[in-house]
Amino acid sequence: MKIASLLIATSLLLVIGSCTDPEDTSTSAAALTGASCLVQGPQAWSVANVSCKSRQFAITIADGEDIDISAIPGSRLGGSAFGTGDLVIHCANGVQTVVSETCEPGTGAP
Repeated sequence: MKIASLLIATSLLLVIGSCTDPEDTSTSAAALTGASCLVQGPQAWSVANVSCKSRQFAITIADGEDIDISAIPGSRLGGSAFGTGDLVIHCANGVQTVVSETCEPGTGAP
C-alpha cells in the first residue's frame, strides 16, 4: 500500500512539475520592436466628402519610415470622379498608422 501511495504521489509531482506558465505577453510585444510593415493597395480614403484611391501595389517599408501614396484620378460607378491627393502611412514596430491624408476634387468630381 505504501508503494502504491508513493507511486501516485511521484506521478502527481511529475505532472504538476511539467506544467509551464503561459508566455509573458510583454516578451511577445517586444519581439515586434523594429518590425517592418507590408503596405498593400489599392488604398482608399475620403476627406470632406471627396473620395480618393491609389493604384494596386504591395511594398514593405522599414520600421520608422513613411510611405507617401498618391491618388489616381478616375471615374467610378455612378458617374462621379475620384479626387486627387496623398495618403501618408507610418510604420512603427510593425504597426501602420495614417499620418496625413489629403483629397481634393478631381476633374468632374461633384
